[in-house]
Amino acid sequence: MFDLLGIDWGEKNCGLALADSSTGLTLPLEGSSNTLLLNIITKLLEKYSTVSKVIVGIPTNFKGQETILTTKIQEFVSILKSKLAPKIQIITVNERGSSKLFQIDQKLQKKQLIDSLSAAQILKFYLKLESHA
Repeated sequence: MFDLLGIDWGEKNCGLALADSSTGLTLPLEGSSNTLLLNIITKLLEKYSTVSKVIVGIPTNFKGQETILTTKIQEFVSILKSKLAPKIQIITVNERGSSKLFQIDQKLQKKQLIDSLSAAQILKFYLKLESHA
């Protein structure tokens, strides 16, 4: 039963994935353009009514400092919270390096696939943090 929705937010494209926190199973979904993201999230939450948490990746640089993209994602998180909370909990995790794991050869992979795999990795980061809490 999927109870987590992961988001790898990007200025143009966003990756999406689902996870079952009890088994650790993650399922990358088809990515979305940034402009359609809120509508797609709404539809996913209707389809997967068991989702109780949305996990959004927040990037930092290698010194752990916020970036310009961090600020934009935090704005998106604020919008999500205003639309979904308190029913759905919005959580952020450091996603530094999640996209790099899948950028072996961008000519062979579609950008949206990389984004969705990154969203699945963000969920894995979150699940690992939760298991150590």
